[in-house]
Amino acid sequence: MENYLKGIVIILLSGFVKASSNPSANITYVFPDNTCGLPVSTRHTNASQLFIFKYEGREIPEDCQTVGLHSSDASLNHYVLCVTAASFIDPNCSVTVQFTFSNNVMEFNCNTTENETFCTNQESELKVKTMTDVGYKNAKFTIFIQNELSTKHSDSLVTDMGVVAGIAIGCTLGVLIIALVCYMYIRGRNSSRATYHSAKS
Repeated sequence: MENYLKGIVIILLSGFVKASSNPSANITYVFPDNTCGLPVSTRHTNASQLFIFKYEGREIPEDCQTVGLHSSDASLNHYVLCVTAASFIDPNCSVTVQFTFSNNVMEFNCNTTENETFCTNQESELKVKTMTDVGYKNAKFTIFIQNELSTKHSDSLVTDMGVVAGIAIGCTLGVLIIALVCYMYIRGRNSSRATYHSAKS
């Protein structure tokens, strides 16, 4: 009986560890509950993670306003981060969510429609900053951010090989054309000389 109970405990603990270490699990940020004092460096994402950003009518201190993500993955594929407003309710137009990436700035606010979406540039950092003004207590939003495949490594490799092959073929044709022109020129000169000598004799 004791061994049986130990076995159950081990199974439960192993399941808990597996679930807690699962890199595919959704990650939720609630402003300002768990967005304060985050590291300056951006958080690297993977292809299977969904990041959920929430806000429910609370004041946000300045050091709790910003979260950083990076659209890289452990593989050699290239990704972009796609941002979707699952819901954005702000009757007093008091909340602005600012997204900064590659010198671009996008915003979600009271004019944002449900399921409005945009994507970052490939392999870029994304800063998510939520700012509030008077009337914020009636505002709330849910925003999804997830990696989307931009370029497969195999596709990129095929493209690169195609470019190299094209350059090689172009160079070969160029050399052949130059050789042909030189050959025709030399042949023409020799022909002219032969005609001159025969006429002179």
